[in-house]
Amino acid sequence: MIYENDAIKRIVRLSLERNKRINGQDINLTIDDMTLSTNLRRTVSRKISDLQRINCIERIGYGKILIIYEGELIKILNS
Repeated sequence: MIYENDAIKRIVRLSLERNKRINGQDINLTIDDMTLSTNLRRTVSRKISDLQRINCIERIGYGKILIIYEGELIKILNS
């Protein structure tokens, strides 16, 4: 399961922090931005896909992410 991965927690943390700063609006971050911010290579895109698959986030165009299920992201972060 994706919860057991430190990379996913770094991505979730970044997403939640950005979401909090912008009061729940669309998060303007490209995969490249997330890669730089989390210091992960080739992992961000796969993990974003994992989060989409479990309906926690949605990619809504180039460089935008919408958090759909914040509670589940917090569970992932705290697991």
